[in-house]
Amino acid sequence: MLLVNTSLILIIKFTLFSISFAQNSKEIELKAIIENAQKYYGTSPEQSLEYAKKAESIAIQSGNQNTQAKVYTLLGNLYGSKLDYSYKVADYHQKAFLIYDELFGQNQITPKHFYNFFSKNVAPIYELISSESYNLRHRDRKAIRKYQELYTELSRFFSIMVLRPKKE
Repeated sequence: MLLVNTSLILIIKFTLFSISFAQNSKEIELKAIIENAQKYYGTSPEQSLEYAKKAESIAIQSGNQNTQAKVYTLLGNLYGSKLDYSYKVADYHQKAFLIYDELFGQNQITPKHFYNFFSKNVAPIYELISSESYNLRHRDRKAIRKYQELYTELSRFFSIMVLRPKKE
């Protein structure tokens, strides 16, 4: 009886270890894919997009919301600044915003993280797609409207943060 219990415990421990190892290897693979997408961002947008789309698929499967938001941000930046698909830009940044908003509500990210998302990603791409030099097609106007909605949501967030009493 003791031998059976010991064997059962060993099997359970091995199974848990295997699951943990598989999750860690997926996280390592995902991190490497994201790094490759960022590496090729400036030099080969198409190759960067391949890596980013693969990272998106793995991030969704992993259920890691923070990583999903990072990948959506990368895809938004990539489509906006490198590939001229403004209609996809706003969608990806909006997906990232919704996840970050949820994570902030769960105290998993800081206001500074939110501010960096806005100032380093949303604002520059919005300025790019709304500039005179950018090709203004119907879908660009639609993307601009989406960004204006996103700006409104982010403005509400920042005004709440400014008006929130400071903890002492």
